[in-house]
Formats: sequence, structure tokens, C-alpha cells
Amino acid sequence: MSVYKKSIRAFANLIDSQIIPAEDLQDLSEIVMKMPEDDEEIARQIDNWLKPESRSEIK
Repeated sequence: MSVYKKSIRAFANLIDSQIIPAEDLQDLSEIVMKMPEDDEEIARQIDNWLKPESRSEIK
């Protein structure tokens, strides 16, 4: 399994575990609707979503 797929799977597990605050789920939902199919680009977009300081605990 590629590094990108592992990152995507780990992030999906975070979503399933309900660790992400409700106020961030709306923003995340909008990003998911526009996700490309390329694993590398998906992993990059997840990383960009996690960059703000308010999401540092999730990362």
C-alpha cells in the first residue's frame, strides 16, 4: 500500500472515530465533494486542510 493510501486511510479512521470537531466537519465536507481521484493529490489536500493551527491537535 502506498504512503498516500496509508495517509488517506488514517484520516478516514479519524473521521470515523469522531475526533474532528463538528464545526470543522462542514468545511471538510465541502473539500471531500471536490476531491480528485489521484491518491497523491487527495493526501496533499488532507494535509492542506490540517495546516491551520486550530487543527494541529488532529494532525
